[in-house]
Amino acid sequence: MTKRTALIAGSTGLVGNILLHKLSESGLYDEVISIVRKPAETSLPNVKEEIVDFEKLEEYQTSEYSC
Repeated sequence: MTKRTALIAGSTGLVGNILLHKLSESGLYDEVISIVRKPAETSLPNVKEEIVDFEKLEEYQTSEYSC
């Protein structure tokens, strides 16, 4: 079976946080990646938090998430 990953930007906001919990609890995704400015300290088991400085996005072009 193919591994499914969800990517969320803005998961510390009201709507993004609800979406983060829904995706994590749905069982449809093996991993949920949350892109945040500062640690959100979520305790959801399949959520991976990536802290990003949105003022320096060019530094992330060589990361595993670049296109």
